[in-house]
Amino acid sequence: MKSRGGGRWWVAALACAVVVFAVLSAPGAQEKTTTPTPAPSPGPTPTEGEAAGGEGTTEVKLATPEEFRSYLEAQKAAIAREREALFALRAEVKKEVERLQALQAQLDARMTEIDAEYDKKVKKLTQTYNAMSPAEAKAQLVNLEEGLMLRVIAGMKPKDQAAILALFPPAEAARIAEKLLKKTN
Repeated sequence: MKSRGGGRWWVAALACAVVVFAVLSAPGAQEKTTTPTPAPSPGPTPTEGEAAGGEGTTEVKLATPEEFRSYLEAQKAAIAREREALFALRAEVKKEVERLQALQAQLDARMTEIDAEYDKKVKKLTQTYNAMSPAEAKAQLVNLEEGLMLRVIAGMKPKDQAAILALFPPAEAARIAEKLLKKTN
């Protein structure tokens, strides 16, 4: 064969094409081309994505319909097992959520009790400060934590609040009054 020139290389290419066509059109050639040629594998063969550690589709090469049916049955069984495991997990999660909700309700009830007890103590403390003279009360109140001081003053009668606030410097009395206003709103 000559290359490119006036040679007959095209005759050889045509002969190859005729041979391929004859092989493919021969009786039984369709069965050979549709049946996978590799040996059947016992399980799925990972794709390139799965082999690299990623998720992807699984390519399965099976030689016979029986192998395919067997593979499908194995996949159905695996899916059924996973489904049952998911249902069991869902039931466990539901139980845990219910347990946590009950615990949250107990905590909320206990916090309500604690708040009620604290409110009673603040009310009693307020009565104690009401019994003092405004000067004595002011001298004691300035040593309290600000939030508690505001609660005690807020619980007093308006006449007693005015007498105590009058003893503070004007800027501090204004600041306390603003915080009392925000606290009651």
